[in-house]
Amino acid sequence: MYYLIIILLLFLLVGTILAIYSFKEAHDLKITFAKLTKSNTNKHDTSSFIQIEEDYKDYSPIVKTSKDSLKVLFFSDLHIEYCFIPVSTVISVIDDAIANYNIDAVIFGGDLCNKPKNVSKAHAYIDTIAEHLKPKGIPFLGTTGNHDADVDAKLIDVCSFVNLNKTPVTIKNFELRGIYDSGRDDRVWEENPFTTHEHTNILVSHNPDWLLYASECKSLNNIDYMLSGHIHGGQIRMPWGLENTLFRKDILPKKNKVVKGVFDGVGVKFFISRGIGCILVPFRFLAPPEITVVEIE
Repeated sequence: MYYLIIILLLFLLVGTILAIYSFKEAHDLKITFAKLTKSNTNKHDTSSFIQIEEDYKDYSPIVKTSKDSLKVLFFSDLHIEYCFIPVSTVISVIDDAIANYNIDAVIFGGDLCNKPKNVSKAHAYIDTIAEHLKPKGIPFLGTTGNHDADVDAKLIDVCSFVNLNKTPVTIKNFELRGIYDSGRDDRVWEENPFTTHEHTNILVSHNPDWLLYASECKSLNNIDYMLSGHIHGGQIRMPWGLENTLFRKDILPKKNKVVKGVFDGVGVKFFISRGIGCILVPFRFLAPPEITVVEIE
């Protein structure tokens, strides 16, 4: 009995330490840099997704970028109820990215809030970013996530980013479009929004699993790159990726170990952000919040 009590106390101590660490990590924003170059994979091969580790690294102002490339600051998954990154911190990152990379746009990858009743709090966060960007002439673009599907469409329309689901945007020789996410239950995948290849085409899709649907339907034509979120980098990482195997329906993290970073698959180079907020619980473990400068060639 004595040894059992000691073991239980040790488990309690370890659990408490992990909980404190995980709560702290949810507050610890990481700034990263990702580079997307042309894909070397087949558009109809869904069996292999290659992680390009060398093109995903910690942020550094000394990284050289091409003058003609598109440089965006990308963040996703606000989940305002459990987002512990102050909007002032995001604005500070924006200003640094402007100074060091001359970014062309800021892009939000979807999921404003966990529950529709809290969308006004998310609006205040997003509006602050938009107001900061307006005098600088830098566009603020965005798409919707699965949690936004339950928000009144009128409340999405008044959000202060340009909704790429409805309004395509062309910057330099790059065209950006978004895809509506219908939610997890009875999901309906949207069709490929690109009909021509006049520009380098970038899709902003909250859920990267869209690639599997499009490849199966042979509707990936004209898409060069994709920016996504949704997976939270696993949020609370477990051995052998159990967090995805046990708790996720999404195919790419569950079967292909596609969780965060730069990947090449089905003829598309794409980046998946860990996002800045949390879902279900206010914790992160080995998957800190993230904002990323993405260079697209």
